Amino acid sequence: MTVMMKMKGFATAAGFASLLLTGGATMASAFGHAPCIDLNRDYNSAVLVASADESMQRCSAEDESAALIAGAPAPVDDNRPFFFYTVQPGDVWRFITAGNRDSADFKINRAVPTLFSLIGVSVLATVAMLALPPLVLRSRLPSERGVRVFLLYFLCIGVGYILIQVALIQKFVLLLGQPTYALIVIVFAMLVASSLGSFWSKRLGAADRDSTLRWVLVSVTALVSVLSLVVTPLTNAAVGWPFAARVLLTLALIAPPAFAMGIPFPSGLTRLERRHHPSVRWAWSVNAAASVLGSGLAVFLALYLGLRETLFVGGLLYLVAIFTLNASEPSPATAAVR
Repeated sequence: MTVMMKMKGFATAAGFASLLLTGGATMASAFGHAPCIDLNRDYNSAVLVASADESMQRCSAEDESAALIAGAPAPVDDNRPFFFYTVQPGDVWRFITAGNRDSADFKINRAVPTLFSLIGVSVLATVAMLALPPLVLRSRLPSERGVRVFLLYFLCIGVGYILIQVALIQKFVLLLGQPTYALIVIVFAMLVASSLGSFWSKRLGAADRDSTLRWVLVSVTALVSVLSLVVTPLTNAAVGWPFAARVLLTLALIAPPAFAMGIPFPSGLTRLERRHHPSVRWAWSVNAAASVLGSGLAVFLALYLGLRETLFVGGLLYLVAIFTLNASEPSPATAAVR
């Protein structure tokens, strides 16, 4: 007799009904009728109600449940492994202003308004960092055509890099076994591979040829997208491997996209230095500010969308960088003068 059969036998002897059955049986077939879903007053959680007698089931009005069930929390999975997160986007303000501060729900979810506060502070700090130098040092942003737009290029690759890195750290926790291992291995792999990419960027000629830099940016998006799709099945297949083998697998998966992600920044700096040397310092500032913004944004996207989707967003920002590259091209007259 299997463990599952023993558990079913114990539940039957104790007078309990099994809600989840193996062998393809459904709850409706187990009870002879479908259970209903009841929502609590704050609509932050849902309760499955099932009874041996359908007349004894007490749920919200059918129309109310149908209207609100789409907003009820879904079961967690490896893509959104946030077991205690129950505050939906539309409930954040009500949670802050009207939530019971002594309840367990408030204490568990108070990190949510803290996250929103962190993102707000990051935005204000970024604006202040970019606005104060012109006021204090009398150093103005460049007025040359296309240079300001090109600064958005560094914003895109900065936010994209951090989104991908934070999502990968969380994604590989299951494979490597501990958050500390995932942090060390992912950060180490990305820094080393990105450094090699930066070193090789000059030899690849990404700073000199538009087509090469565009190809690199598209490659980042493609590699990150593929990685986001294969990491879960690979984790399921390799989770029982020896630790050293799992680390090597992680390095092999991270190295290609991280290498490509190391090329755009130095290539962009070289391009900007040729066009307007004083703007290089602004590029460093924008990229650093993007890293701060991206850290909070990565957690926000992981909560509301998922880790896989966070990787997709990070990869798509490298495509957006191509549009900023195209929009910042100097006019033919300016190019001829240069």
